[in-house]
Amino acid sequence: MAQVFERAGMWYARFMHNGKDYFRSTGIPAAKGSKVNSGKASAEAELDRMLTEIRGRESVDALFARLTDALNRLPKAEQEPKRITLAERLRRGTTTCLAIADGWQAWLDNPKKRNPSPATVGMYRAYWGTDKAKKHGHRKVQNGFKNWLAKTHTEVTHLHDVTPAIAEEYATHLWQSGVAPRTYNGAIKFLRAMFKILRTRAGMSGDVWEGIPAQENETEGRRNLTPAELKEICTRAEGSLRYWLAIGLYTGLRLGDVVTLRWSEIDFETSVIKRIPNKTRRKGKVITFPLHSVLETLLRELRTGADPAAEYLFPEDAKRYMQDETSEITHRIQDHFTACGIQTTEKSTGGHRKRAIVRVGFHSLRHSFVSLCAGKRIPQVTIQELVGHGSPAMTALYSHADDKQKAKAIATLPKMNFDHANLPEGLRSTVDKPHRRKLPAKV
Repeated sequence: MAQVFERAGMWYARFMHNGKDYFRSTGIPAAKGSKVNSGKASAEAELDRMLTEIRGRESVDALFARLTDALNRLPKAEQEPKRITLAERLRRGTTTCLAIADGWQAWLDNPKKRNPSPATVGMYRAYWGTDKAKKHGHRKVQNGFKNWLAKTHTEVTHLHDVTPAIAEEYATHLWQSGVAPRTYNGAIKFLRAMFKILRTRAGMSGDVWEGIPAQENETEGRRNLTPAELKEICTRAEGSLRYWLAIGLYTGLRLGDVVTLRWSEIDFETSVIKRIPNKTRRKGKVITFPLHSVLETLLRELRTGADPAAEYLFPEDAKRYMQDETSEITHRIQDHFTACGIQTTEKSTGGHRKRAIVRVGFHSLRHSFVSLCAGKRIPQVTIQELVGHGSPAMTALYSHADDKQKAKAIATLPKMNFDHANLPEGLRSTVDKPHRRKLPAKV
């Protein structure tokens, strides 16, 4: 215990440190008679200086050990609040920090995130949250992490202020909001990756998302379209939708690849499309898609009326997609399916989920493409090459399909009728309008 006392006309200090007993003069004279306590305050100040000096020679770990010991000696009710207060003071004093408001741009600028596609960036933005609530496809971003923090934890202003307890609280909120397991898992996975990428910049230590388990995904996704449904949607399509559906059906390309397809990726001389799919762009593998006769006819038709200087087949839609304005594109497709009498969603049958499950969409064309190929007894390795699926096991067991094999496979697919002009006026779809409207039902 540290104390000062008077001896032989001088104030002395006595204290313990690391088990050693110190006895030192403060250099402060002690007055005699009625002024015996004169100078004591100065002696106590000198004692504090001595303690600060000797303790300043300790390592950070030794100082932390003494602090922990002092906290443990407090009454139990006071220990945790004191720890939280001290931790916040340490965080505020850090020289490396990143504001929540600047987190998204910092992630965008960081090369560690690699180079995700515009659609993927839009999905991540929905997971993070934006200053203005907007839609990404069918997903509203009010549940984005940043938006949720602003409503529930106004005291959290920097990334290092986010604790494991806060992360778990948000995960609980997100799950209870009724999102699909795939959406929930995607959000948690992104936030974990984002915090990891920004850890050094934000002065964070540890993974606050660690220990938050993934939810089991739904086993059923998009379904195939039946032959009758394929005939209906192809025949009734008009405008750019005719070409989208044909490309999706005869190549298996995803919607993002279809609307951002470039003329430079189509070779009419060899009748192929060569493209690196957005989803597997990091692998850099070019996939060759032989042109089915129906698709080639439509693409040549589109080329005839296109601007010779245009880079993209669908310039306006490509611009929307790359600016993360995908909702209009997906709505046009879903509205067309509905107008063709196809039920695109179904109610959730149980569990926590509140929203309807989308069973039919543009991705159903990819499923139909694979099913049609399989139905024609096309080798699995050929289908795998066409749709861009790859696995080490398949690569080890099979050689790659060559262009002739793929061209033969595409040629066996059925020839769908895209001649919308032959339809009665009342059955024609109007999905190319820039705004959503109620479409005529199937008759």
